[in-house]
Amino acid sequence: MSDDHDYWYYEQEAAMEKFLNEELRRIAEEPVFFYLATYGDAIEERVNRCLNQARELIDAGYFGAALV
Repeated sequence: MSDDHDYWYYEQEAAMEKFLNEELRRIAEEPVFFYLATYGDAIEERVNRCLNQARELIDAGYFGAALV
């Protein structure tokens, strides 16, 4: 009977650990998904604008400024 109790206890502990890990991941990722869903287009536009400016700086010979 002790072996059955130990088995049940370890199964319960493993299930709780899996649940906690999944919840922690969800709690960490959920705000990121919300932020990107809300501001993703603006972020993409800003990154594209920076890339275009960097290309223009490279064409003008300002390699260091383009890298930064």
